[in-house]
Amino acid sequence: AIVFADRKKRGSSLIANDACLLILWSLQLFCVLQSLGLRWPYPETFLKNTKYVLFFNLDVWEYVKLSSNGTYTSLQYYYTPTELISFKYWYILIGWAVLLLLLFVIYLIALNALYYKSSPYMLVQIARLQRSYAIIVQVLSLPFGTAVARLFHCNSAGLVDVDNTMQCFGGTHWALLAPALTLS
Repeated sequence: AIVFADRKKRGSSLIANDACLLILWSLQLFCVLQSLGLRWPYPETFLKNTKYVLFFNLDVWEYVKLSSNGTYTSLQYYYTPTELISFKYWYILIGWAVLLLLLFVIYLIALNALYYKSSPYMLVQIARLQRSYAIIVQVLSLPFGTAVARLFHCNSAGLVDVDNTMQCFGGTHWALLAPALTLS
């Protein structure tokens, strides 16, 4: 009864909601640790058998490295050549930019629609919209942060780890870093 606020229509208990968010956040942290495990190798069979968990963190890059035959090599301090991966990392960055822009536009349209409709429950509806976007930000913050942080990783040859054709902190690298940091 406490979990669902005594079964009231407009209960204020968020225990079930927060429990789901905590479980998802724990799975996302496990995904980050598994991504780190590709650099400091966990056993290869463990990584290959649990690669599907990377979708909780929306980590397509690491999933593709583990899925493609011959792409992932289980050696400590090994840098995966990016030409072995079937797509460029900036496609992921464009996807994140489009998703964030789309969410922002949908928020503005929904907010304007609520103001235009001018319902007696407008403030409640705006609060629900803001709460749903707060949850979306909580869910997407760790995957987006991981995607942006991966841009800062340089290998020992002075090349960007996610694109071995780019010099670290060169002009092209800053062209990727600037928008990613702006959106974060």
